[in-house]
Amino acid sequence: MKALMIAALLGAAAAAPGQAAVFQFTLTGDYSASFRIDTAAVPVGTELGLGVNGVSGSFPGSTAGVGDVFFYTAGNGGGFEVLDNADNAVSLIATEGPQLFSGAGASLTFREGTTALTQYLGTGRYSLNIAAVGAAVPETATWAMMIGGFGMVGAAMRRRRTAVRYAA
Repeated sequence: MKALMIAALLGAAAAAPGQAAVFQFTLTGDYSASFRIDTAAVPVGTELGLGVNGVSGSFPGSTAGVGDVFFYTAGNGGGFEVLDNADNAVSLIATEGPQLFSGAGASLTFREGTTALTQYLGTGRYSLNIAAVGAAVPETATWAMMIGGFGMVGAAMRRRRTAVRYAA
């Protein structure tokens, strides 16, 4: 009985929220842009960093209002670049600075807070603010495991019998 209760408690404790999150990016300075990236959209990893296709937002100079955003690793200059989605040959903004992301796949996250960036091969200066929007949403399997754990704890407690002894 105790083993069942311990297993149920461990199962409930092992449940953790999913890592997918939405991040708001706001760039100010010599060029201003604003966009959101949902890490559940599974950005594409490349040898240079991380690419996210078809990002909607405010990209001045874009003919479509949609850009392909590439985040570079520290070894490739860091920072990020936005290409006009209507014509991938046109770079709307290219920056360098620290690497702005870590992890990959379900554990992908971005460096929250304000970061100073410079224009790639230029003199422009920028400030990029990255903020998580809303809380992470637990995955369906996490919810199922948590509910199952609570059910097992309830079943174990209900089956527990208390022996009553009377003084003679």
